[in-house]
Amino acid sequence: MAKRIYLDFNATHPLRREIVGKWKSYWEVFGNPSSAHAEGRRARTALDEARERIAACLGAPRRGVIFVGSGTEANNQVIASVSPGSHVVTSTIEHACVRQAVRRHLDDGGSVTELAVDRAGRVNRADLAAAVRPNTALVSVMIANNETGVIQPIPELAAIARSHRIIVHTDATQAVGKIPVSMAALGVDVMTISAHKLGGPKGIAALIISDDDWVKPFILGGPQERGLRAGTEAVPLALAFADAVELAVAEMATVTQRQHELTAYIRQRVAYIPDLEFNSGDDGLPNTINLSIPGLRGEHVVRNLDLAGISVSTGSACSTGAVDPSHVIRALGKPEWVIRSAFRVSMGATTQLADVAKFCDELDRLVREHSPTGVTPC
Repeated sequence: MAKRIYLDFNATHPLRREIVGKWKSYWEVFGNPSSAHAEGRRARTALDEARERIAACLGAPRRGVIFVGSGTEANNQVIASVSPGSHVVTSTIEHACVRQAVRRHLDDGGSVTELAVDRAGRVNRADLAAAVRPNTALVSVMIANNETGVIQPIPELAAIARSHRIIVHTDATQAVGKIPVSMAALGVDVMTISAHKLGGPKGIAALIISDDDWVKPFILGGPQERGLRAGTEAVPLALAFADAVELAVAEMATVTQRQHELTAYIRQRVAYIPDLEFNSGDDGLPNTINLSIPGLRGEHVVRNLDLAGISVSTGSACSTGAVDPSHVIRALGKPEWVIRSAFRVSMGATTQLADVAKFCDELDRLVREHSPTGVTPC
């Protein structure tokens, strides 16, 4: 059976081999971190060390890492923490978990402003300044978009918000390990990251906070995680999470250079296609490229490449099976055919030139089979 080619790393990253090698030993740290006996103390020490290792990689407060179950949970907790009647500012290209959470805030009597983006997918700083109201409590804008890879000017947006004493949150789940991320340099108050996007296990993420005075518990019960997330902590997952962050940050310079080269290769290989539309610029995440081909629906491309042993995506993994096309591509002001034809290629540390060359070969085949003009690849 031919080896499959996985090009959907923005959806999830396979568990890293280094972590697989330590997996059994991590599960031997079985004590409850809240217990006073030796096994509990050992688990507590391991948990706190994992917390500190993550914080050190991300320029965050040592005690600021709050372990939660997923990035979705973390983002929901941030938005649920603001006062019910307050005003929240976000963008039109946020992940579904943020968009749905702000809709609930709206239903609960709050107000919401979704900042439009330009055709490159970026928020305009002047629009944020204009959106601020006396009761604005939170600005939540992701660092890097999961579908297009566009990178937002978070330090500039944060400076505007903080000049009005507004809390700033950023979803960094797609950014860590792909571009430098420092909570201190970004100037944000709270940040979300997720283990499985980095090659860690599913089932654990982190809400990283500079000050917990305003954060409300989302899951109630015991006093775990500074009283902000009840439930016995998953120590083995936290240890693997710390490994994933350290490994992703350590390899970033080398990996991203290769990914820049691979995305450039893809752009060159598909340049022959008439009216091809790139939905991501060459200054976004180095591993991500989103494109639309006339006459080919995104789901058709995904299905045919899957049959050929290649995994790509039409966008967010959380929206798979949805009837509506991508809200992210629509927010860019693209024509309807572009929106419905969009698909994403996202690479990882293990992606090689042979992988993307095979992808381009199969895409060439699809174009030849479905092009009304009989376009021939270069």
